Amino acid sequence: MRIAVLYNRDIYALKALNLLLPVLEQHHVALFYSDRVGRPPVNQPATLARLAQVERELFEKLQSGRAQLLGSQQLATLYAFADVSLNDINEPAGLERLQQFEPDLAVSIRFGKILKPAAIAIPKHGVINLHSGLLPTYRGVMPTFWAMLRGDETIGATLHWVPDASIDTGPAIANAVQTRASSMSYLSEVWRLYEVGVPLITAAVARIEKGDLTLSSTSQRRQTVNQTTSPFLMPRPLSSLSDGVCNCAAPQT
Repeated sequence: MRIAVLYNRDIYALKALNLLLPVLEQHHVALFYSDRVGRPPVNQPATLARLAQVERELFEKLQSGRAQLLGSQQLATLYAFADVSLNDINEPAGLERLQQFEPDLAVSIRFGKILKPAAIAIPKHGVINLHSGLLPTYRGVMPTFWAMLRGDETIGATLHWVPDASIDTGPAIANAVQTRASSMSYLSEVWRLYEVGVPLITAAVARIEKGDLTLSSTSQRRQTVNQTTSPFLMPRPLSSLSDGVCNCAAPQT
């Protein structure tokens, strides 16, 4: 199949690509990236600013090849047709770039833009997204952070279809759950989620290629989201959290 992998340029997506692309080697893959998730932060709490700085420094180190993982350009050279910026995926120019690849399937991993109907309609078999949280409880951004702040003993990842422009509401394909390690930082917990999350993608790709898995055939039993009981889509402002509280999610460096 021709698979468009939509990813954000961050350390977690890079970890996922290192795990995923070698397994997809028999497919024709192109990488399309966003530079950030959402809008630039305003009045960001000091703890989250420090986390963002650590993540940027680690990403630069990974990209330089001074770590065990390959950078995105190295991965593209080995496994992909291209590595293309697609911050404008919903605009005519971005839609054209995606259409030129003629994808059978799009796989989203932390992609920073909300796909609108025109983009979703391009891949023949649709779009699947690996969300780093357990749905439907933890929709939206930083789901692992909110699970940790809430004191959950388990965290997980969910692979789901993206049928429209709503956020993390598509039919769930599969999820992976793992027990939290009390000694681990937020960065470490999210980092290891992709070790159990990426196999969900590879299994789904195999089923989609065989015709055993489609959007219409996927069970809806885990898909229904009650907006009134899913407060993590639009959580209270992070600026309302003290550094003492946020420290539960600060990275260990």
